[in-house]
Amino acid sequence: MCEPASSGSGRASDPRRRPVPNAGVTGPPAVLVRTPRLDLRPLAESDLAALHAISTDPVVRRFLWDDRVVTREECAELLAESRRRFEESGVGLFGITLRGSAPLLGYAGLWPMGEPPVLELLYAIHPEHGGRGLATEAARAVMAYGTRKLGLADFHATVDAPNVASVRLLERLGFTADPGDGEQALRHFRRPAGGTDDASVECLGP
Repeated sequence: MCEPASSGSGRASDPRRRPVPNAGVTGPPAVLVRTPRLDLRPLAESDLAALHAISTDPVVRRFLWDDRVVTREECAELLAESRRRFEESGVGLFGITLRGSAPLLGYAGLWPMGEPPVLELLYAIHPEHGGRGLATEAARAVMAYGTRKLGLADFHATVDAPNVASVRLLERLGFTADPGDGEQALRHFRRPAGGTDDASVECLGP
């Protein structure tokens, strides 16, 4: 599952339970992950308008939502589910902002997909902020969080084959495609957790 330049997943359908501080508040929670340019913190109810605007952008929704225009209500449900998952196990969607800046420019995180569930790395950056490597930076941050805080063994990604930007991004991050996919519409990628702990990423909190 991915966006105009992303997708991946951490294989660990039962990550260690790690409640997130302040994940239940309605305002922006505390920053949990920091990179040289970005702050990542759990999405909150106050992000609803921005989340809906990003998710319905034509470039973002093409692959992330199969080109469907999601409703504000669906985004509200996604926020509530993400908050619940963070509170229960430390897994969910982070809001992405520039360091020291409030406006939401995208979101990223780990989300269970399939049966049995596997954590999928997904991320979406509004096209206004594209071409600056922010999606790659956010993906590295989520992977560092998954390695350090959740103890994930490896990471996985599912990408629409036409989503060339996401494929290239994953390849830059060291993901390799499943050779068994052939000409299927969806391509599956995997990357071992070893080497994903980027020293430039700070994981804050307990």
